[in-house]
Amino acid sequence: MNNTSRARLVAFALMVTASAALGAQQAPAVQLAFGYECGDRFLIKNDGSQPVSLEWKTVGSQDRSQLHLNAKESREIASAANDEVELWVNGKLVATEPKGNKPCGANAGANPSSAGPTVVVRPLDAQASSGSDDPPSRVARLSSMQGGVSFQSSGSNEWAVATLNSSITTGDRLVADDGGRAELEIGSLAIRFGSSTDVTVTSLTDGLLQLGVPAGTLRLSVYRMNPGDTIEVDTPNGAVGVLAPGNYRIETNTAGTQTIVSVERGRIDISGPNVSQVIEAGRTVRLTAGDGGGVQIANVPPPGPDGFDSWSSFRDGALTSTVSASDAYVNPDIPGVRDLDANGRWEADVAVGPIWYPTVVVAGWVPYRYGHWSWVEPWGWVWIADEPWGFAPFHYGRWAFVRNRWGWVPGPRGGRAYYSPALVAFADGGGFGIGIGFSAWFPLGPHDPFLPWYHHGDRYLRAVNGANVRGVSDIGVFVHVRDVEHYHYAHRTVAMTVVPTKAFAAGRPIAHEVVKVAPERIGTARIAPHPGVVPTREAAVGGAPAPRPQAAVERNVVDPGLGRRMPADPNAGPPGQRRLQPPTRTSVTQVPRPLVIRNPIPPATLPFETRQKAIAGHPGRPLEPQQIQNLRAGKPAGPQRDPQAAQRQPDRKQQDQKRPEQKKPDNKKPG
Repeated sequence: MNNTSRARLVAFALMVTASAALGAQQAPAVQLAFGYECGDRFLIKNDGSQPVSLEWKTVGSQDRSQLHLNAKESREIASAANDEVELWVNGKLVATEPKGNKPCGANAGANPSSAGPTVVVRPLDAQASSGSDDPPSRVARLSSMQGGVSFQSSGSNEWAVATLNSSITTGDRLVADDGGRAELEIGSLAIRFGSSTDVTVTSLTDGLLQLGVPAGTLRLSVYRMNPGDTIEVDTPNGAVGVLAPGNYRIETNTAGTQTIVSVERGRIDISGPNVSQVIEAGRTVRLTAGDGGGVQIANVPPPGPDGFDSWSSFRDGALTSTVSASDAYVNPDIPGVRDLDANGRWEADVAVGPIWYPTVVVAGWVPYRYGHWSWVEPWGWVWIADEPWGFAPFHYGRWAFVRNRWGWVPGPRGGRAYYSPALVAFADGGGFGIGIGFSAWFPLGPHDPFLPWYHHGDRYLRAVNGANVRGVSDIGVFVHVRDVEHYHYAHRTVAMTVVPTKAFAAGRPIAHEVVKVAPERIGTARIAPHPGVVPTREAAVGGAPAPRPQAAVERNVVDPGLGRRMPADPNAGPPGQRRLQPPTRTSVTQVPRPLVIRNPIPPATLPFETRQKAIAGHPGRPLEPQQIQNLRAGKPAGPQRDPQAAQRQPDRKQQDQKRPEQKKPDNKKPG
């Protein structure tokens, strides 16, 4: 690569400083730069003073290619797959880079002395984790429920009526009372729990799903697993680790003294104090507590099928049926894809490609108007749609207004799916000439960038956009909008929703609160980088108030490595000890045996009242990692550090080029 090409490298302002421990000494930090170049090619640079050996692979592949770079050496790699490319150093994932659509040109790369294409690279330290503070790319969707199901949000001790289409994440808790049942969908798997079952989502990250189930019946249908995925179900009689796709049934009695695990298809590993055993398909085992706190495993006949099993089988068919028009256009790891077939139709559009039109909506329907806002950290404000199909189209892709109809445009079918709390832009509600105390937003169009209002890194910014738009030739340019106020948003004047801020903040249904604004005033409101709304307790609770469910169970856990009891009370036990969340002694109706865990449990979420006071200092923006650390340490939260989207006058060149170049979409005819 010549000097001209080198000068065109653009480095983002993200530099992680760390070093790897080598024995008792520390090795020098390995500095790498990694970015997409063009075509199938990516560029890796060793900017450090030491040689480095690394591996790279595509997401979902188990095959890794090795590479050795001397100090200051650059190397191109080629990946024919459309998936993201991962960079690994010393067995650790240090970066994930999405593949773009930029053509290389006839002479690109043919002559090393010729000027190559612009390359956007991101410096990183090969010893540091990549994007560890970024939000996870996935959540669980509450996709189906029957009977009484209650919800308790992370960090709360209040109960609410569970709401369909809710985004469930780490620390959230669901309880099905007598006769109740519910389903959580996470794209590649489904979690279903039956009558009198208490389930906590202990941890949900990109690579880990950990559930705590002290009593009741839970079924797991795992359709796909990526290399490195961990699925763990913690019970009072052992931790169950899923090793392969399959169907699993786990049932614990009310007292927590016995757990029956059936491996209908697949393979699991059962672990606990002094025990670890693999259970193959076709086996059913009973787990009980042995002498000295150990776990005893015995073969037993499988339980007879009941109504819950039949319902679960029916739901499996709904999620895995081979007859689905949506499968051809939508990433299979997006929850709610199968709901689209029965509620709309696919068409081809010359401008945006495949587009899905809902067929049952009210007159004057507009995206993000029929539902309510809920406060879910780490994202902050999250949209909960009223439409039964309203999960995938409101958390992935973009909306287009074509021939007087609203249609949903999905992102690329391949690669990792990236969840978003709501793909909207906000406006200053005080700019409509109707007084103060109003909030406003509108849906993003197919070529509008999503600028998150919550803490994130640059890799996340590019990934969450790249996974949800089509035809963008350079995602780095697409997301770095220097002037949000003068950016030409597609739906700013045709789909603005304006409501009293009190309704927004309280999580009330939006459709009945909409304020009419004169058309000539719609475009006068300034674009806001985030909603300036402090959440109320009602918005954080996650639903209408509900009494304490009778099936709620107090949680304690046992670390199988140490064999010690870990209390659920955040004020009990030695400092720094990890506990199951959310700890709620007020919701106790029965006290069974402690749960057995394998993976460490995240720290309990701070009470909402504590977080709310800090959020009031920057309304609408959730706390950043360092602010949470300060509050945990008993200190003031302190100021936020993340920059916000700029609102300055663009220069003449920027005014002439509002949008980045768009690639012509693939107009494969739907159906």
